[in-house]
Amino acid sequence: MDHNPTGLYQAEVILQVRIMVVASNAELAHEVARTAIRARPGVAAGEIQEIWVTPMSAVDHLDLGNIVAWQELEALRTHGAADDRHRWMQQCMPESDLIAIAKRELFRPLATFSRLRQTGFADIDHPKNSRNLWECLLTSKSGTANLIELTTLQGPELDMNERGALMRIQECAEHMRAHPWLCVSNRFVGNPVSLLVREHRCTCRVCGRSISRKAVLVTAAWAGRHLVNEYIL
Repeated sequence: MDHNPTGLYQAEVILQVRIMVVASNAELAHEVARTAIRARPGVAAGEIQEIWVTPMSAVDHLDLGNIVAWQELEALRTHGAADDRHRWMQQCMPESDLIAIAKRELFRPLATFSRLRQTGFADIDHPKNSRNLWECLLTSKSGTANLIELTTLQGPELDMNERGALMRIQECAEHMRAHPWLCVSNRFVGNPVSLLVREHRCTCRVCGRSISRKAVLVTAAWAGRHLVNEYIL
């Protein structure tokens, strides 16, 4: 028996995590897996030593299919109507109806945040003439769609209020990850709920004025699908 008068030890623990990634080849799958693991809370890039990727076996595909079926049926059992369950069993339930039921439940922790809507020509503060009409609109003969340019930037700078809103959304995302429907996804998906901060900008091609909104795209991996909602910061 060793003698350690301080009673202090260092322990190195190596964990093995199996996830499913989608990629066109093994090299790309390796990078996708690394990105997925780094997105997990508490995992630093330097802690990832080795990653092995292998094609999924027939048994793995069967397990994945069973999980998808369970997730769908559980959503309908707990939040669907009897008619919904009947249509699902008969394989005639529209995909949009099934997704709507799942999204209402999974994104419920974010219900107090405002959803982002696409900005358009009318959201911009264009210059007006003496009759209080937008001057930019007078130049168009085919509507406003061709008068604006929509761009999206990833990872914009956030002010203090926006950072506070992002922290609250991150807390809600943790509640989403703990949902029973998503916990079973951990075997195949490295992070069942992911966040992406973006800035959407709408610019008038005539006057050059623009409006921008920062938001968080929240993606939940459920039943082999990626469900998304975007919330304003």
